[in-house]
Amino acid sequence: MIDPFTQLAILILRFATWAIPGLIPFVIQAVETHS
Repeated sequence: MIDPFTQLAILILRFATWAIPGLIPFVIQAVETHS
């Protein structure tokens, strides 16, 4: 059985790999507007 901390880490990694590509355009836009 996988311990809860490992399971949580896997969930966070899965969410990060799914969310980061969607967030990149917002990050680029924010950097461009602040520079």
